[in-house]
Amino acid sequence: MDFEVAIWNALRSVFPYTKISGCMAHLQRAFDNNISQKGLDQLKNDNSHFRYAISLLMALPYLPVDLVEQGFKCIVKVLDDNMQTFLHTEPDSIRKLDALLTYVEKYVYRMIVFNTLLQNVRI
Repeated sequence: MDFEVAIWNALRSVFPYTKISGCMAHLQRAFDNNISQKGLDQLKNDNSHFRYAISLLMALPYLPVDLVEQGFKCIVKVLDDNMQTFLHTEPDSIRKLDALLTYVEKYVYRMIVFNTLLQNVRI
């Protein structure tokens, strides 16, 4: 299913006993759209450290639920450790990265923890 919280909430209100799960392809699209909306495309294109951090964020659903918080904190540390390279590429990157991490924490992280995104993750 598409990775839009509004759609999920609407479905839950109409079908409260239905188990809803997300799709990794749609999650990737949601990440890409959010990165673009935050003005981080240039940083994504030019900075391998940022691309690495994004790949780590995309891997969060593969972690056991009890390790997601620790994983998220490790990713934030990777971003913090590389902030100088981000500032070189994108001078306003601190504010933009903060907005991106807020998005991830608000939507993705919570969905994983509440076990709504894990349904389609199979290894």
